Amino acid sequence: MFGLKKHHVKKEKHAICYEILDAMKKTGCPICNILRSLEEETIKYMLYGQVNDPAVRRKLRESLGLCPYHAWLLADIVRGNPEIDLLGPSIIYEDMLRTYLEEKKDVGECFLCSKTREFEKIYVEEMASCISIDENMLEEYRKSRSILCRRHYEMLLENLDERLAEKLKTIQREKLDRIMHNLAEYIRKQDYRVKEQPTYDEARAWLDAIIFLKGERVSTNIYNYGKTPPRKRQRRGRLFSL
Repeated sequence: MFGLKKHHVKKEKHAICYEILDAMKKTGCPICNILRSLEEETIKYMLYGQVNDPAVRRKLRESLGLCPYHAWLLADIVRGNPEIDLLGPSIIYEDMLRTYLEEKKDVGECFLCSKTREFEKIYVEEMASCISIDENMLEEYRKSRSILCRRHYEMLLENLDERLAEKLKTIQREKLDRIMHNLAEYIRKQDYRVKEQPTYDEARAWLDAIIFLKGERVSTNIYNYGKTPPRKRQRRGRLFSL
């Protein structure tokens, strides 16, 4: 599991390679999709059997019941799974609210964000190791519908030797050129004079562009960890004004 207990399940190298290859069969970033799955599995595991675990409760108290992203992910999981009893989240958040009222403590880091960062590093490094062991993984990536998001693509480049990094750059450029082509074709086919209908890939190209540039929906804290954005002078004006 994702690390609620102090135990470490070390997967065999080939098992992680197959897990990444399996994630490549889906659209989107394979690393992001693995991380999102781990986040969801951890929350379900916690709700099913660890609500009253003292160690888990301590971790939850540190961030008053997870960060906003993971708290709402928990809510979505509860609402989307009728088999999950509402008693679990009620017990958790009764304790979180009591902690706030009685202790007025500062909010610390969400343990799920910490674990997501930890596993992100592990999976990127393992993907680089898998590619180094068997370059066919790069060919599988080339043929797949998946695309590494910018963050995980750049992290992966840093973990590959120069030759393999160049091969990955070539493949990634091919994928980005395909997205650009699909975007251009979708826009072209909106002209009333064009009789062709957009393909599925053309219609979803804008989503593929978001996935590459911004990644999938995983903990936003992994992107900002350790960075302090410069303060900007606040201006009065319309909402969302530039």
